[in-house]
Amino acid sequence: MYIYADEAWLEKIVTNPITHRKDKVKSLPPEIQKQYRPDAQHQIEDKPKSKSKSFEHSFDENLKKLQELHDLAHKTVFEGNKDTMNAEKYHSEMATHNVVSKVPKGFIGKISKDGKLLTSHGKELDKAIGKDVKMNKKYNPKTDNNIYCWSINQFGKKASHYTKDCLKRHKHLKFLANKEFGANLPNIRDKVSNDLKSEDQHKQLLALMVTLCDQAYFRIGNRKSEKDGVFGLHNLQSKHISFDNDGNIHFNYIGKEKVPQHQIIAPDDHIRKMIQGFVKDKNPDDYVFTHKGHKLDTETINAYMKKDLGAKVTIHRFRTFHASRIMDELLKQVPEDASPKDAMNAFHEASKVVAGKMGHERPATTLKNYIDHNIPLEFFKKYGITAPKEIAQLARSIFMFKANSDIIPVTSEKKITPEDINFINWMDGMVFDFSKDKTSSSLNSIEKISSFLQK
Repeated sequence: MYIYADEAWLEKIVTNPITHRKDKVKSLPPEIQKQYRPDAQHQIEDKPKSKSKSFEHSFDENLKKLQELHDLAHKTVFEGNKDTMNAEKYHSEMATHNVVSKVPKGFIGKISKDGKLLTSHGKELDKAIGKDVKMNKKYNPKTDNNIYCWSINQFGKKASHYTKDCLKRHKHLKFLANKEFGANLPNIRDKVSNDLKSEDQHKQLLALMVTLCDQAYFRIGNRKSEKDGVFGLHNLQSKHISFDNDGNIHFNYIGKEKVPQHQIIAPDDHIRKMIQGFVKDKNPDDYVFTHKGHKLDTETINAYMKKDLGAKVTIHRFRTFHASRIMDELLKQVPEDASPKDAMNAFHEASKVVAGKMGHERPATTLKNYIDHNIPLEFFKKYGITAPKEIAQLARSIFMFKANSDIIPVTSEKKITPEDINFINWMDGMVFDFSKDKTSSSLNSIEKISSFLQK
């Protein structure tokens, strides 16, 4: 019988050969993890342990030597008063020392004296850049409001890279947009309810799409994701939808980043009949939500949001609004006297719940792109948790994704809910700490909601 060494090796800190950062073995891609897996130990009673260096020890020693050579060459290249250097020149300078630069091939920009990658205009990027870099030709350094480049990260996923300044502004603007959107939500839902009963079939369909995004958190999808072989609400096919004997409707399809999605809704009679009508007489590969033989595109739906519903945001805003709302709602259930450890465990579980509802494979995706950053910061402060360390830990974690299997009620008469009101009131009570914030709004969310409830 052979036994394997325990799994302590998975906790070992090594240099990630892709990002060149220190990471635990368990956070590396499987094919790289294999390099660190200890050889099977022979039967302890038959053979003594080998006195030779283990493979992983030798591998680490070689990496350490390469790192030392790289650091020495980097230091030499930046001797003098230089603080930054063009990436192309840096490659050449490092080559004169017979050292391969760690700046990814294809990257156009600068590298700083302390090893940070910058844009061509000197702005620091948000995270480490992986391999197969592709620059964004539409990036405008004057506005700095778009992706700078793309790369493949250590998990084999496509990553988008922005400047830190861009993300800081974006988070602030996202919060303000959520706040204004929440104030308009009662009015939006009233208009959608009316349009669901409209004699205009095109308007009916648009209202249905908004209803499903609002109440069941569907991703609408776009042309690019469609080319990648994934589906959103706008390009679902007949084979993706089924009806059970309890009146529920099941949606099974491959979503963004190839993550399987399974959503179940319990619609009222009006919504059920509408969806049945769109599925009727269609072949498995036929698009479901069509008007006069053509499926709706994202641009048409966003135009309906702005022109007909008066929303100054895209359809995607429903997902970020509800992700933040649900996270806030779950964290408010944590007992006031919870210890930092128990509070952090609750935070992890809440992150997984929201990620599941949004159809995300990793809670880090939800936290970074969907959750208003004020929610975790306020929570961490309340329970005495050091935010940066814990967020970094969560961002590296991967949990076994399970598609959201909750049955979500969907109604054609959706009104503002107490949960919506609590979240919007919380946003109204937040105090901004942005030195350059010149944005103000004359809207009072609480008064607007009260007036709509009294109608």
